[in-house]
Amino acid sequence: MPKKRPHLHGYNHNVVYAGQSFHVQTEDFGPQRGQIMTHLFSGGTILATARCSYDGDLEESVVRQFMQSQHKNVLRQLKHGEYDERIRGALPGAELPPRPAAPPSEVAAAPEAA
Repeated sequence: MPKKRPHLHGYNHNVVYAGQSFHVQTEDFGPQRGQIMTHLFSGGTILATARCSYDGDLEESVVRQFMQSQHKNVLRQLKHGEYDERIRGALPGAELPPRPAAPPSEVAAAPEAA
């Protein structure tokens, strides 16, 4: 019986966004569980979680690619403001970029009667 690989060491990055410090952590739970999880933290508070399930028989290199992709995606989403509402809720004093204005209503003018 082939030996199952252990879980892979993950990725950890501390990043500054809008003057606030955040931590992004990605970990593999091993082939028995077949799950990769990425958390976005501020202090000890988890602001967001991304999960990916995989078949436990995948090669280590493929699992590593999934981990890298998911980790980078969470970093990219943070940079593009996709977590701003969650950050505002968890850190009321956070100085984030202003919320984008709602697009103007597209109300078509009714044709005038002749």
